Amino acid sequence: MSRQQLLELYGDRVAVQALPEDFAVVRREAVWFEDGRLILGEYGEGARIACLTAQSCIMSDHYQRMAGFKHIHAIQKYGSSGKFLVSTGEARKVLDLWVHSDGKLRFERRLRRWLAGFTAAIEVDGVHYFGSDFSLRPNFIVTLDGAKYFFPQKAYKLHPSVFYSRFDRYLVSVNKQLDPSGGRRTLSVFDTKSRRFIFCDDLES
Repeated sequence: MSRQQLLELYGDRVAVQALPEDFAVVRREAVWFEDGRLILGEYGEGARIACLTAQSCIMSDHYQRMAGFKHIHAIQKYGSSGKFLVSTGEARKVLDLWVHSDGKLRFERRLRRWLAGFTAAIEVDGVHYFGSDFSLRPNFIVTLDGAKYFFPQKAYKLHPSVFYSRFDRYLVSVNKQLDPSGGRRTLSVFDTKSRRFIFCDDLES
């Protein structure tokens, strides 16, 4: 999402205009809006986290002060009290727990140190699901407790781009090639009750 899209969607509710001028792009999976608070994870040439309210813009450059971090792939609400999960990309692919409280953004602890550059994340019926970010390698859905479910053949080597939830039961995943011009996309449906995929097919542009 571009800065202009953020302004159009949230500019009447939070201070999007207060973002630094060079904070330009976020992935849709790295946007969390709730109770008048918008938390964003930067994608592009930076890995900052921003928290916006109607009156303020709070920034964290936590990842930029360490080598190997280049992108924020996804942000996902975690429980209550302003806690959220952050997955990062490029050389360092980790999953971290953060919290926004008392007007501050604070890193809490690292949940996964390796291979956690998840490009999609969602909570369905109280369980957190994440999508792996491999290009031309097998991809899967994984839970916080480590349960892993590989995508069907058509989506197998396409990374999850975005997750949706339907009826607090079905996880819908759009997978795509890592191709700036678009590339092939698929749509898969995962039943979280039976823990299996019930649909997968190519998705027309």
